Amino acid sequence: GLRWSVPHPVRVLLLWIEPQVLSDFVEGRMHLSLPAGALTDRAILDDAELCAIACKMAQVMAADPVGAEVILEALASVFMVVLARNHGLPTMDRRPASGGLSEAQLARLDRYLEEHMTERILRQDLARVTGTSVSQLARALRQGLGATPGQYVLHARLREARRRMQDSSTSLKMIAADCGFADQAHLSRAFKARYGLPPRAWRQQVATPPAISGPAPGG
Repeated sequence: GLRWSVPHPVRVLLLWIEPQVLSDFVEGRMHLSLPAGALTDRAILDDAELCAIACKMAQVMAADPVGAEVILEALASVFMVVLARNHGLPTMDRRPASGGLSEAQLARLDRYLEEHMTERILRQDLARVTGTSVSQLARALRQGLGATPGQYVLHARLREARRRMQDSSTSLKMIAADCGFADQAHLSRAFKARYGLPPRAWRQQVATPPAISGPAPGG
């Protein structure tokens, strides 16, 4: 989870967000994708919305109320939404909220994909989970998220593959199978198209080395 530390009194609040954390948040919670290089090492000091959220965070930290960490995590989520919307995402036509799926439908959809990741997933399956027809589902995803059902499933598979790739002890062949790709080559092509790097190169940048087992100290 997040850790918060601040000297008192608060005069300056510097917020720094790990790029991968922001990217995962935008994909997982906003169902969008940050363009490559968006927000890279760029100070943002002139956004009134972000300043207002940061001031609220500073007030919470200064007051240190019961449940402060929960409040700060909620404000941090709002901060990332505004940051991505105002400075990281390409300009796009605002889609009417009524045209997309509800949060409950999206939650059911994501849970279904997580539980059936290794299987072939049909549009009929997604429509059944969301309580829509196939045509209604396609229209809702297009209007609400700008994606087809196939793209939505592929992005879910890629997010799970990327999460698992952070453990360098798991082979790409196994990850491809567990995430529903035809083979490792299929995963590699889709991953590079989505994230700009082939899996091996991406993994070299962020993967966690495998744990080394051995006798306990002094054993």
